[in-house]
Amino acid sequence: TLTGAIDTIPPPSRSGSGNLCMIVTDVFKSQQQGGSITMAGKVETGSIIPKDKLLILPVNVLATVKSITSQGAPLTVARAGDSVEVAVTNLDDDQQLQVGQIVCSPHKPLKYVSEFTAKVLTLSAKIPLLVGQNVVVFSLGSGKPAFIQELVNQIDRKTGEVIRSKPRCVPRESAAELKIRTIQPVCLEPFRDNPSLGRVSIRRANETIAYGIVVSVVRAL
Repeated sequence: TLTGAIDTIPPPSRSGSGNLCMIVTDVFKSQQQGGSITMAGKVETGSIIPKDKLLILPVNVLATVKSITSQGAPLTVARAGDSVEVAVTNLDDDQQLQVGQIVCSPHKPLKYVSEFTAKVLTLSAKIPLLVGQNVVVFSLGSGKPAFIQELVNQIDRKTGEVIRSKPRCVPRESAAELKIRTIQPVCLEPFRDNPSLGRVSIRRANETIAYGIVVSVVRAL
């Protein structure tokens, strides 16, 4: 069933072979590293080693890895699933770095998108999903303002079959395919390509109203 398929999505693979993705959770100058600018975060996919070149999005700033530590212990490699502190060089100003930014490889930059299609399950919110509703899209703990651009299909939760195309609304405890447009570009990828960046939850007025997976994206210009 669709419900079962979404509810039983396996955790993202912690392989180091995927494209690098690390979410910045803190920025500071490390005294242990001689005052070097340091980013803390969790490696979601891929791996990092000293001397790697990093691309920091969305500011498009390049940096070079000086060293990697985890809870004060030095590492020769940070793999997916590791929470680490990465000291960097060749960065002029630590003000360029902010919590919530994404670190990736300059050779395989992650996509920032302005529109995406998702298959979601709605929860028990009293107000149904409607075209034009303002929402907040959450991915990897970061929320971005957005709005529902189109209700593509209402879907049977058990069979996954389309019940109605272009429904006027999607009630609670239902399944649907939606098009969502973000106010600012957001880093997402189809779930089939990158499970870590392919999961979303949708909130409205501080209440989670739906969750699901990204099916397709429209890359931001």
